Amino acid sequence: MKKWNEYQKSDEKKSNLETFSVLMRIHIIICIKKSANHQNLKTMRKIFSRREFIKTSAAVAGAGGLMCSTGCDKDISFAIPLWAMNALGAMSYSSTMQGYRISANQTQRSKVLNSGKRIEDATKQMMTEQGTRSKIQGFAWEYDLLDDPTVNAWCMPGARIAFYEGIMDVCHNEAGVAAVMGHEVAHAVYNHGGKRMAQQLVIKAGVTSLSVALDRLTDFDDEIKNIALSVFGVGGTLGALAYSRKHEFEADKTGMILMARAGYDPREAPMFWERMMHRYGSNKNDFMSTHPSNERRVKALKDALPEAMTHYNPYG
Repeated sequence: MKKWNEYQKSDEKKSNLETFSVLMRIHIIICIKKSANHQNLKTMRKIFSRREFIKTSAAVAGAGGLMCSTGCDKDISFAIPLWAMNALGAMSYSSTMQGYRISANQTQRSKVLNSGKRIEDATKQMMTEQGTRSKIQGFAWEYDLLDDPTVNAWCMPGARIAFYEGIMDVCHNEAGVAAVMGHEVAHAVYNHGGKRMAQQLVIKAGVTSLSVALDRLTDFDDEIKNIALSVFGVGGTLGALAYSRKHEFEADKTGMILMARAGYDPREAPMFWERMMHRYGSNKNDFMSTHPSNERRVKALKDALPEAMTHYNPYG
């Protein structure tokens, strides 16, 4: 665990964004706790004085600009709540899937369906044990294989997951598929998409508060749709937004634990990323544009393996 934490810290760039981050974190935590649903989000202005609200909103906007200039590598605390992201994911998934056909390769498709169900069950069990099952209450749990040669896979909020036929060869076997599946589910559980969506709304759509962001999401206009697809890694490399290093590390580690709990050997996880890295290197494909990989990442995965192996039961 110590090595993992040190690895995360070594990759996080230190900047004056930390000052903004503290202010934003206090603002958003308080607001979300006092605003359980969309209707009550209007009470946000009552929580702070007008001057404090404007000051914090300006900080959010400024932090968004700093984030982009530092390579979008630092977390932004202005996050879209998971319930709102689930609704956005449902709309985006329905729209996106109209442009694809389900794969006719039943052998490969069964690997996606089987691993998806097993990772789903493992996630529910783990979060029930942790007392956090409510966080995935609105998850749809959809997963399938698409008839597309692109080397890619993505997960929209609400655990709406798609694999493309092109990535199956890199996965190599069902355990390799489970490594990707667990990683993608972990992104959904941690609401990494909500953090990236908030960041892009600040940068591209001029949103300066959580209430305005939620209003924009309900419109689901072309700008919001394009931002959403970029955040979710759909539509190819151009414009796709990579996860931050912190998000990737969280998804890597939790994904290995989930696949182990589902009865898959977690040692397949670093093997998958090694295959991806060796095949494509710096010539990124669609998947690696949003999931950057390198030697240090593979090392971090291997360092985290002992903990993941404690959850591994090959007999399920």
